[in-house]
Amino acid sequence: MREPKTKTQRKPAAQRALRNYDSPIAQRIVEVALPQFADRGFNNVTMREIARETGVELPSIYYQFRDKRELYLKCWEQVVINGNEGPRRALTADAPAVVRIFNFWVAVAENTLKQPHLNKFIMRLLLEEDREGLHLIDENAMHDIFERFILTVEEATARPATMRDLVAGYSLSLCMCHFSALGGRMEQDLNGTVGSPEALASFVMRAIYPEIAQRLN
Repeated sequence: MREPKTKTQRKPAAQRALRNYDSPIAQRIVEVALPQFADRGFNNVTMREIARETGVELPSIYYQFRDKRELYLKCWEQVVINGNEGPRRALTADAPAVVRIFNFWVAVAENTLKQPHLNKFIMRLLLEEDREGLHLIDENAMHDIFERFILTVEEATARPATMRDLVAGYSLSLCMCHFSALGGRMEQDLNGTVGSPEALASFVMRAIYPEIAQRLN
């Protein structure tokens, strides 16, 4: 007697050996999904919309990413990677500590001013208290940048430095850019401060490190 045909069970995405997040298809999906998540948030973006925007079939997206949450975290991981390059170069340059700190904030300001979707992504994670997403900051290469930054501040100021120095600078940069985007009087008053990465970095230096900012003049 013939055995009845049975459906071949599809392996869960997590168990597939050939998953490659660096493949052109995966990179294309992340490239399209990242600004969507940044502008509209996790809950307001669907995988079908991403499939339509990328021109990639929905099953192919699920082959690359187990679910929408995994894709979302991969987008955030890309934000971290993109945001690291300039600041790391600044901190590892052969220059006096105060110059390295200034150039670090210039690099952060360039990200803030020229890549607004990166900032939106960060703000969404903070506002939504997405602990899993925020934990990726510490797990990824930013941890090395945090340590380098603290050591550089201590070298320049001859005082103990903490994460507060870093968080204060990031918060100031992000807030100044977001408030200037409101337009009107707010934009006019802040234009001199956020008009260029160097201007924004100078403002952060004067506000947080007044004791060393004068050395840049």
